[in-house]
Amino acid sequence: MVGGKMLMLMFILASGYLFAVYILLAIAKHSSKRTGSSDISSMNGVQSQSDISVTQQVSEVINNPESLLNIQ
Repeated sequence: MVGGKMLMLMFILASGYLFAVYILLAIAKHSSKRTGSSDISSMNGVQSQSDISVTQQVSEVINNPESLLNIQ
């Protein structure tokens, strides 16, 4: 009977863990909607110079993945 009680305890703990992860993700999604809409630079469509250079570098790596192997 000890095995049955242990199995039930593991099920309850796993369910609690999944529920906590679900709640934390829901809170993160809700808070990102609230703070994401107040970002002035994204509303105006203005990008800083560092954002543009990072975007160019990422595009370059995506288009030519072999360039990662040739870094000196």
